[in-house]
Order: sequence, then C-alpha cells, then structure tokens
Amino acid sequence: MKRLLTLIGLNVGIANADETLFAGTIVSEKNADTLVDYRNTNGAQATAESVDTFPELTTASEIGLRSPKFGEYRANGALTLESQDYNVFVERFSGDHLVRVGVLGEKDEIVGGFVGGKVDTNNFGLDMDVGYHSEWDLRGFVSVEPRNLYLSLGGNSYEQSLTSIIATTNLGKPGVIFLGNGDLDDNNYSGKIFLGDRFTRNKDFFDFYEHIKTGTQMERVTSGGVLDSWGQFDAYCSDRFSVVGDMSLIEEDLSLGVKGFYAIKKGFIFGVGFNSENTATFELFSQIPQTPLEAWVESNINTNTGETGARAYLGGAWSW
Repeated sequence: MKRLLTLIGLNVGIANADETLFAGTIVSEKNADTLVDYRNTNGAQATAESVDTFPELTTASEIGLRSPKFGEYRANGALTLESQDYNVFVERFSGDHLVRVGVLGEKDEIVGGFVGGKVDTNNFGLDMDVGYHSEWDLRGFVSVEPRNLYLSLGGNSYEQSLTSIIATTNLGKPGVIFLGNGDLDDNNYSGKIFLGDRFTRNKDFFDFYEHIKTGTQMERVTSGGVLDSWGQFDAYCSDRFSVVGDMSLIEEDLSLGVKGFYAIKKGFIFGVGFNSENTATFELFSQIPQTPLEAWVESNINTNTGETGARAYLGGAWSW
C-alpha cells in the first residue's frame, strides 16, 4: 500500500507540533498492512510496519529508526525482522543539504555500501546515491522549479527504472500533474495525470515522490522503505474537485482508468472511477468528528463478471 502513495502525509508535515504519532491499518481480502510511526522535531523517528498476507497467513515485518540530530549528524537504520537484512547509514546536514554514508547487510554479514546526498533549494533539487551490492548501483533524481512549473527526471540502475514528473505548483489555483514511470527490465510503463481546481501539491511533495520511486537511501535492496511511512490519498491533490487518469502498459497489455473526486466538505471526500477492465470503483474518505481518527473505504465491482472487492482503512494522527 505504501507504494500507492495514499494516506496521511507525515513526510510533508502534520502542523507545527514537537512530536507526532500516527497509527493505521489497511485491510483487503488479500492482506492487512499496519503501520505505527513516531516522529520528533529533533529528528528522531521510530516506525514499525507489519503486512499479513491471506490466506497463507504469512507475515512480513520491518522497523526503522532515526536518532535525534547530534549537531550536524544523525544515524538511521531499517531492519527486516524475518530475514534480519538491514540498511544502516549516517547523515551529515548542512542546512537543507546533506551527505550520507551507509552499509547494507544480510544477517551478520555486510554485503555492500553506499555514499550519496541531497541538495535542496527553493527551485532546485538533487538526491542521489552510488553503491555496491553484488553490482554497482546508481539511483536518484534531479528537479527544477522555474516559476510555478516543476520538472524532474530520475532513475534506478539496479531496478532499471525511470521516472519523471511535470506539474504546476501554483497552490490554491487550477493545475495539472503528470507522473510517468518505466520499468525497462520488465518492459512495464505507467503514468498518471491529475487535474484539479485548487491544487495543494508543491516541490517538497514531488521531491518526496521521486525519492520513493528511485529508492534513494538505497531502499529496496536489503530492506524496504519503512522510514518513509505512507503517503497521501490521490484525492488530496485538490481541495475541491479533481480528476485522475492512469495508464499501465505491461508488454502489449494496455490498461486505462479514470477517477473523479469531490470534497463535499473539509474532511469528507467522495470518489468514483472506471477502468478499461470494466471495473467500477467507489471511494469514501471521512474524518471522524471529535476524534483524531479518519476512515477510508474503497469498493469495486466488475460489471462483466459481477466480482466484487473492497479495501478499508482506519487510522489517526496525534500531535503534542
């Protein structure tokens, strides 16, 4: 679910609190994904995620830790519990920029290492790593934002993937986003286009998306992306109306879909969609009044076969 970029945006900030805690679960017929994420403004973070798969009843668990910043430095790590594979690195900050050095391990054996860093200014971004783990690996992206137009290009040599974004960042006004991804190894390509009347996305959000897609911090090698927590709902791209079109091309199999979202009022969003596989989808997101909780339900039905499916989410964020 994390890769779908849905849910609360802990990575782009929850208000101006000193500490935040998020807990949530997403359940479908195939699995249940549970995440707990604690963060402090001093840089500390502790995250745990568990995915249970049905009907096999298998569990995949991961924990991620970041230390508080000690001057210009911070230690980070992610561990997959079942295999005991890990990713450990140290960051050195210089304002909004940083360099990082780390190692990749499998149980009690170091299998590789990497060095990289990030440059972040008002209209330019660069996030890149180079490492070795059975083969050399280069991953990262570059982004620019001339005026209110965001442009980025990134990739991952280990996964043989490319990603790109073209988007407007004029907040509160009509806008458009195009997200493109290509898996050159498996010959898979996908894209999304967002149209909204009151856009909410900015450079920080898009840079975070590129980080996830390219896997900087050497993610998805010996461990996953648990340090990233979860992203935001597609419906959040606009404060009122939005339309999302998506395309997927796997070898010669083309799939198309479209969804429309309407924020009936703050904290209450309705969505409906249809795709070329004759599946209709209905979504409802709502904050639960007088609580820090929120809920989301997605149901779908294949209009040809009558098959149905559903997913549901319940979670909340606390700050103090």
